[in-house]
Amino acid sequence: MPLTYRIDSAARLIHVQGSGRMSVADMQNVAAAVAKDPQFEHGLDVLSDMRELTSPPSTDDARFASSMIENLSAAGIGRIATVAVAASIFGMVQLIGRLSTRFGAEVEVFNTPEEALAWLAEPLSERKKRKRGKHT
Repeated sequence: MPLTYRIDSAARLIHVQGSGRMSVADMQNVAAAVAKDPQFEHGLDVLSDMRELTSPPSTDDARFASSMIENLSAAGIGRIATVAVAASIFGMVQLIGRLSTRFGAEVEVFNTPEEALAWLAEPLSERKKRKRGKHT
């Protein structure tokens, strides 16, 4: 399966791993499985590792992913940090993040898992300061 996940309750983190070619059905299946998982709790953040994907999602897939993130946000998912190295995948995840901001989701893309985990660990007050700094 191109998408798998595991929940690390101690770290309050959902790890999603992508490989090969990902489809909308793959995204739907993982989202449904996470929502039904007995370890799922309100506020868990997501570390999504897409370094092993072989092709980027289409624009329609990006729109669907944004809609799915909206539903997951309503269900209590926290921030989403995605790791991608291929420029095409990195760019599509950025698009998904921009589309997802309309309902308050926080989605960022990074080149390394370390950068992604550092962002997820960053307190809300620090993120707000950084955002204010971007607009001044």
